[in-house]
Amino acid sequence: MIIRDENGKPISAESVKDITNELSEIEKMLKCDIEKLDNKQKQELADGLTELKEIVALVTPELQKSSNPLDLLAMMKQIVKIKSAAEKFKDKNIDK
Repeated sequence: MIIRDENGKPISAESVKDITNELSEIEKMLKCDIEKLDNKQKQELADGLTELKEIVALVTPELQKSSNPLDLLAMMKQIVKIKSAAEKFKDKNIDK
């Protein structure tokens, strides 16, 4: 579970799997055609992309030490998938 402050910003995570799950949700939104999203979904996508750096920063050295190496690899793989999805999203939706 990702713990958020009163403003909704991520401040800590219980496990690397929680971070991976959050990143997975962002990737799913990136795979969508922006023209098919309603305004609420567009705002969720923008918010997710805005806090992407903050979510990745939740992987503290303490969390890394307490995590299974496979969980860390899964998180890194998810980051690569987001990068790929973001490039495709940009090509499909922005560079028209």
